[in-house]
Parts: sequence; C-alpha cells; structure tokens
Amino acid sequence: MTKINYLEEVRRCGSALEFVPEEYITREMCWIAIRNDAYALKYVPEKYITPNMCRKTAKQDGEALKYVPEKFRTSEMCEEAFRKNGSAFKYVPAKFKTSEMC
Repeated sequence: MTKINYLEEVRRCGSALEFVPEEYITREMCWIAIRNDAYALKYVPEKYITPNMCRKTAKQDGEALKYVPEKFRTSEMCEEAFRKNGSAFKYVPAKFKTSEMC
C-alpha cells in the first residue's frame, strides 16, 4: 500500500492507524485518526502527541482519557472527560479528582 492508501483507510476508520507503518505516519494523519475515533490516540506515536490533541480526544470521548499520557493530563481535561463519560473517573489521577466527581 502507498501512503495515500493508508491515509484513506485512516479517514474511513481512525483506528486503522494501528496498521500504518511508522514511516508513513504524519501529524496530519494522526489528527485525522483521532477526529474520526478518539480511541485512535493509543496508536499515535509519542512524537506526534500534543496537549491539544489530548484535549480534543478527552473532550470527544471521556473514556479515551486512558490513552492520554499522564504528562498531558490536566485538571480541566479530566473534569471534561468525567462530564462526558463518568467511566473516565478511573483514569483521572488522584491529584485531579474532585468531590463533585465522587
């Protein structure tokens, strides 16, 4: 497959990023993947993960917070993820848990 074929697959299904050879992955492709499927963040190479990408992912589907690297989690992001999906509570670091969440 070519880079363009992989990009088309990722446009159809964000989680297809899992099968794209790393040399074909671009930041743009990663954004397309997470816009399509928040859970695709787990397949984004670390060098392409940004705080903004993590915020978008958690906002799109709260439970996808589990794929957000700890260093990018913020209290606001965790609150948003929890509001979106109460199941995200288990992925909220203790320092960001609030009485409203409990």
